[in-house]
Amino acid sequence: WEAEVHSKKRSPVYGYVAETLSSSMVQSAALGNFRKELGFSSPDLIMAVGSSISLFSLDAPGMTMAAVCKTPVFTNILSVECLQPPAEHHRSFAEAGSAGSQTSDVCIVLEEGGQLALLRIEEADRRHRLRTLEKTKVFADLPAEGKSPMLHKAVVDPLSRAVAVVSWINHIELLLTNWIPQPLAQGADSPQSSSVFHSRIYIDTDGAICDAAILSPLRSEMQRILLVAVVVEKATRHVNLHLYESWVPGASHSHPPSLVAKLPLPYSMSTPMHIVPLPDHRECFLLINECEVAFASAPQILSGDVNIYHQPIPRLPNGQPDLVKAYCVAGTKAVPMHQLSETRRPSEPLLSSANLVQKVYITTQRGALYCVQASSRPYISITQVSSKQGATSGAGVGLILSSESMLFLGSHSHKRY
Repeated sequence: WEAEVHSKKRSPVYGYVAETLSSSMVQSAALGNFRKELGFSSPDLIMAVGSSISLFSLDAPGMTMAAVCKTPVFTNILSVECLQPPAEHHRSFAEAGSAGSQTSDVCIVLEEGGQLALLRIEEADRRHRLRTLEKTKVFADLPAEGKSPMLHKAVVDPLSRAVAVVSWINHIELLLTNWIPQPLAQGADSPQSSSVFHSRIYIDTDGAICDAAILSPLRSEMQRILLVAVVVEKATRHVNLHLYESWVPGASHSHPPSLVAKLPLPYSMSTPMHIVPLPDHRECFLLINECEVAFASAPQILSGDVNIYHQPIPRLPNGQPDLVKAYCVAGTKAVPMHQLSETRRPSEPLLSSANLVQKVYITTQRGALYCVQASSRPYISITQVSSKQGATSGAGVGLILSSESMLFLGSHSHKRY
């Protein structure tokens, strides 16, 4: 092309411009106390927006979010998650004996190229910036199969004991952290490391992975890690729930991770695309597909009970289903048993653990917002909070819930309610 230009012009002048085009596409986001060590008590929001990772403050309720800082990225971001490090268990983030409430959260970023980055917010010259603490290559020790696994998402354990990297087919990598429960840390001789991750474990599901999540453990089994996955079996093409068990480093009964149980889903049930762990109902979770929400638990998978309780998601006025794009988990409240069901077990008190209703908000592809209330009875109630008729495809990309407001992340915008 230069020869053609020279032939047409006697004195060509070339101008070179280097520019980064920033898209408005919101890819993923996480809410956390990322600046607590810097004296900020209110939560912050870290979002992967286009070609950058941006930090937004949520200081004033009811006001628009304020951009604090951002850093460019040169790859696609698959997941942005919040990891809460207990300071009393890890000397890299605070001195031993300091209060865990003074430790800032860590942002986990999973890149499409296979890098898992840990980011923190630091202050320099009165300006905030994102700093990379550590980067690790996921599936690095996986036997060569011609190509790397196609990554799906990163999943964080509720107690920060592990991070699971999920691919679309066959493979899950469980990275165990050095942050172990306090009773175990006092009685076990676990090695200290400058790295956040202690070891990594590979899980082969032998099928396509629709979604995976780490469940909240029982209080008496804080060293036990339970991971549940929705897997389309390669041989039978049937959809099963896989329950995997692992243990934190140093546990007295530690053993390699194993598949402890499978539960086939009913043929009448659509393939679940979302697993929602319920923090206040330990070892319990919701399954969400295009037309219904189902309640399941680890004991149900272990017992082989295929009678999964479910409720349909309200359909659009034209009768077509609306795909669920994202969800966020809210708190719980105690509800009298007669409000959950007309029948009541005689042995149950008026208020018990079965009365605790966990709220989960879900948003759909067309922008509708629903509130799902679930309890371990089991009980599920679904009500529509708002409807955005005529919204473009992919409108509901994410939901972030803070103590004061809800953030609706659209594909090209974000709003605060």
